[in-house]
Amino acid sequence: MGPGVQNLVVALALAGAAVYLGRRAWRRVVAARQRQSGPCGPDCGCGDH
Repeated sequence: MGPGVQNLVVALALAGAAVYLGRRAWRRVVAARQRQSGPCGPDCGCGDH
């Protein structure tokens, strides 16, 4: 394996890791932005709808 092929393999591995971590971070951001329900649920009659 030549140095060019090794560099390509390393670059692909790093790109894959970056995509994986980016997707995990994006999902965490989306989950944090979702509306949180109260401790008793959305339809319990306590006024939090």
